[in-house]
Amino acid sequence: MSSSYVIPILDRFSIASWNSSIKLSLNRGDARKTLLLFRQMKQQHSHEHPNNFIFPLIAKACAKLSDLKLAQIIHARVVKTPHSSDIYVQTAMVDMYVKCSNLECGHHLFDEMPDRDVSSWNAVIMGFAQMGDFDRVSLLSNRMRIDGILPDAVTIMVLTQLMSGIKDLRLLSSVHYFGSKVGLGYDVSVANTWISGYAKCDDLFLAGFALNGKFQATLDRCNRMLKTGFQPNHVTFIAVLQACTHASLLEMGLKFFNMMIKPYKINPGLDHYSCMVDLLGRRGKFKGALKFIQEMPLQPDAGIWGALLSACKIHHNLEISEFAANQLFLLEP
Repeated sequence: MSSSYVIPILDRFSIASWNSSIKLSLNRGDARKTLLLFRQMKQQHSHEHPNNFIFPLIAKACAKLSDLKLAQIIHARVVKTPHSSDIYVQTAMVDMYVKCSNLECGHHLFDEMPDRDVSSWNAVIMGFAQMGDFDRVSLLSNRMRIDGILPDAVTIMVLTQLMSGIKDLRLLSSVHYFGSKVGLGYDVSVANTWISGYAKCDDLFLAGFALNGKFQATLDRCNRMLKTGFQPNHVTFIAVLQACTHASLLEMGLKFFNMMIKPYKINPGLDHYSCMVDLLGRRGKFKGALKFIQEMPLQPDAGIWGALLSACKIHHNLEISEFAANQLFLLEP
């Protein structure tokens, strides 16, 4: 349908009807027609503000065209409406700027949002991840956790792709561990992303673990491999400790953790300590977990305190929960 034919047909449309037509055009992938329809709607309803469903659609059209100048015009329109404080509209504006390659503006809008949901966090994290800015992504991920926002499948897949892109197996396994802990291990798309990531890092053992999630089978397999003279590395023990954590096998976890030091002479890293803190916390051993942290030879990071905080929330341990939250705040004010 030509643009000249659109106007007479839609001339009698209500705002709701325009919404439907604009959404249909965007779903068909025609960003330019979507923006044309928006302009025609504004002409017909010049004395009415578009509702909060319209602006996210228009923002997506601008993002699809990567038209920064047009994005700025749309944003200026939004600011003049009652919907400028709507979380969905604000998130759409952040995503629009990110996809128009203006990350700083998107990040600035994100920081000014009074409320944020997981989609808001995903928009800005995805932008910096696509730029390969590991430091910004790491900072935002920690802030997201401190704010109490749980990641969704999109968050975990973005982080996985970033870690596999830089081929950092330790960080990739940490993302895997975190994603499993929040219940995303059975999401098919997430699992496939993990498998692809581990394959890029050349670790088929962990790829298998990511695929099946059979924790007892993972431990049995590891024991058999060790008996044959297999030399484990720090990543092997992360997988094993994660399996112990998910299966709540505290004694087994302590056994493997001590096995790292003797006889394999592997110095545990922060990821290993985080697994053990989480395992102790899941079993309700909060004083033991706190003592474990205090006796660490390494400086506890946000992952360690976050693991303790999550366990305290599950078991409603207010005292240690507040202490862990304060430690997190000191690390990420």
